[in-house]
Amino acid sequence: MPDNSNDFPAIETLAITITYGGVLTIIASSLAGQWSGQASLIVFYLVLIAPIVMGIIAYKNRTFRTGVNHRKWVFYAGALYFIITPIAGLLLVLFERYTQKA
Repeated sequence: MPDNSNDFPAIETLAITITYGGVLTIIASSLAGQWSGQASLIVFYLVLIAPIVMGIIAYKNRTFRTGVNHRKWVFYAGALYFIITPIAGLLLVLFERYTQKA
């Protein structure tokens, strides 16, 4: 099968969905106050494995930044992981400190 750059990036999209789903799961678990072993495994994935996966996705799709196609959005989702996740973590820490003082 020839490598066509216009093919839909199914594997990358699945990895992005799993990663951002994990971020949302951690946010929901923290806000609900119901931490579990599964949440700890998701944090392990988000801290150690997801940056590598998202970096590879962003690097692989960097040439598709210009243009209006789905690979452009895959690139942006991969690159924005390094901005969105630290901000979400910082907001959760601030929320925990605020609720402990109140």
